Amino acid sequence: MGTASQLETVNIFTADREKLGMNTIDDNETAQTNVALAVQLSETQKRVMKWIGKGWTACPGIGSSITVNGSRICNVDTMIVLQRMGLVQKDAQGYWSSTESGKVIAAQLGM
Repeated sequence: MGTASQLETVNIFTADREKLGMNTIDDNETAQTNVALAVQLSETQKRVMKWIGKGWTACPGIGSSITVNGSRICNVDTMIVLQRMGLVQKDAQGYWSSTESGKVIAAQLGM
């Protein structure tokens, strides 16, 4: 299992390739990156991706809590980490939803 710095390296590498117009990552490399991300998720992050990855949206609750379908699932810090990983995105109203990468990882984890 990799470290947080290795995960950041993957994200930076991917961002740099996109900036340079190098979007020619083959399917095998993408799958390996997704598996590496999935392995590094905490239990709380997996719980969030279980819901968000299926198309549910998460909304801000009281204080720093985030809720899905009226139940608290995590706090804002968890969502920010997932956003940095490229798995979730926040819209203008403050609701969180899964990115395509997030949906792929949720499917790979069998959620």
